[in-house]
Amino acid sequence: MKSYITLISSDEYLIGLLSLLKQLKHYESKYSMCILYTDNLKEETKSKIKETNCNVIEIPNLGLEKTQHNWHNTFSKLEIFNQTQFGKLVYLDVDILLRSNVDELFDHEHLSMCWFGSEHKNLKLYNSGVMVLKPNKSDYDSLFKFFKVRKFKTDQHIISYILNDDINELDNIYNMDSRDTKTENPKIVHFVKDSKPWNKSYKPMNDKQKIYIDEWKKITHE
Repeated sequence: MKSYITLISSDEYLIGLLSLLKQLKHYESKYSMCILYTDNLKEETKSKIKETNCNVIEIPNLGLEKTQHNWHNTFSKLEIFNQTQFGKLVYLDVDILLRSNVDELFDHEHLSMCWFGSEHKNLKLYNSGVMVLKPNKSDYDSLFKFFKVRKFKTDQHIISYILNDDINELDNIYNMDSRDTKTENPKIVHFVKDSKPWNKSYKPMNDKQKIYIDEWKKITHE
């Protein structure tokens, strides 16, 4: 069975989740969505998630309690690799803008991800905002083993470090940083860090980013 999958581990990201579901419907995706949500969410948020009529699964919040960065909640993303009831998944972060139907992602190979250009000790650090994968116990066990060591800042550091040799690089049109002004005709725009479209205090860095934010607002509120 094939499905889209996403994760929500913070109440403030509910608006992003609801927007993502609208976007998939808008572009007439033929695949269903599975929502993983963490047990730390407010009951009101959980109720809203259940009202989506998607396949919903509650999972533990694997985030570190004491951290100096904003991505500790993303460690729960490792649980995607344990969803072996699915034959193939396309993972999408909730802070993205779809600009077309992207069902063709299901035709890509296991562990297809985009590279934003960052490296650590000559190792490519891939971005986990969009992933194509076939969940399996072997990958999950390997990732979880190193998660317990707790020497990594984010889930994508663990994935890039442990599974690097198996990762297939996706074209950046499938996960383009919204601040990027060079990539033409992106199919998926990723609002990384504080550039969330629902962040009212954020000021776009360039004209293209403003266009993407306006597109997100239009489809979200239509």
